[in-house]
Amino acid sequence: FARQAAAFAENGFAAACVGYRLRPEVDIPQCIEDVKAATRWMRANAAKYNTDPDRFGAYGGSAGAHLAAILGTSFKAKQLEGKGGNEGVSSRVHAVVALATPSDFTRFDRAFQGDKDTAKRISPITYVDADSAQFLLMHARGDRTVPYTQSTLLLEELQAAKVPAALTTIETQSHAFWNGTSKTAAKSLAYTIAFFNKTLKNTTTSTDKRC
Repeated sequence: FARQAAAFAENGFAAACVGYRLRPEVDIPQCIEDVKAATRWMRANAAKYNTDPDRFGAYGGSAGAHLAAILGTSFKAKQLEGKGGNEGVSSRVHAVVALATPSDFTRFDRAFQGDKDTAKRISPITYVDADSAQFLLMHARGDRTVPYTQSTLLLEELQAAKVPAALTTIETQSHAFWNGTSKTAAKSLAYTIAFFNKTLKNTTTSTDKRC
């Protein structure tokens, strides 16, 4: 995602590419802990990097979309924070762009072999409430990796909680439509930048800090 991060920087956003441990080295709860630790670190170091700790956004595709989405809904869930440093600093983000996101793992029975408790615990949809981040969802209708309904389910839950949320449907592509230099990839990045401009840039406050 270095290309996307560079585009964000060109449009006035400070951007960090977050790494996290992968399966099978760890399980999904530890992946969540890693991105929450990274978000806390960014917030704890906001002054050092001249960023605004009250205007954080998260962006990702597929597995990364799941992690961005759970950042957007679960900042109150202390059991997900882990011990990655800066404990007591919030892992909240204020706007999320999630591309082909898994949102409700209880509907992936084969992956969790009936472990509904874990599936629910790692699902962004579990934690949606009125304080959740604003969301822009994008999903290809023909996605065979993550069903399109995963985004519609999350959209419905966000709207029920009166959280500003929208879904852009990609009609002609498959799962990883954001990769490469196709017109669809370019449009999805443009939509993302427009969304972050709307949700994270506040012209009524000081412009000395980058979002």
